[in-house]
This record gives sequence, C-alpha cells and structure tokens, in this order.
Amino acid sequence: MFEYLKVATQLKHSEFIQNAEERQLIKEALLANEPTEPFYYEALAGLGRQLTDWGERLQERYDSACEMPLDLAPFEKASK
Repeated sequence: MFEYLKVATQLKHSEFIQNAEERQLIKEALLANEPTEPFYYEALAGLGRQLTDWGERLQERYDSACEMPLDLAPFEKASK
C-alpha cells in the first residue's frame, strides 16, 4: 500500500513539474511575441521628423526677416 502511495506521489510531483515547465514555456513564448513598442510609434516618430524639418525650413526662411531693423517712425507718429 505504501508503495502505491509513493508511486502516486511521484507521479503527481512529476505532473506538477511538467505543468510548471509548460507554463514557463508558454510565458516565454508570449513574451517573445509581444511587440516591444506599439505599432504607432514609428508613425509618430516620422511625424516628429517631418515637423522638425518644416520648423527648420521656416526658421531659415524667416530668421532673416526678424533680424531686419524696423522703422517704427510711422507707428510713433500715429500714437501721438
């Protein structure tokens, strides 16, 4: 009788170990298949690059306009 219980206990123990190993393998497989970043990150990065390029071009175009001295004489006359 004790031999039967010993064998049954060993079988249960081996089943527990096998189930734990299977769960670990499933967990590792799921983690390996998960995308590391959401799909829209690449689209947002492209949009950011485009906005940066546009900003640089606008700055190149209109920076010289900001550097020109303004003639404020007409405004000073109108405010008096």
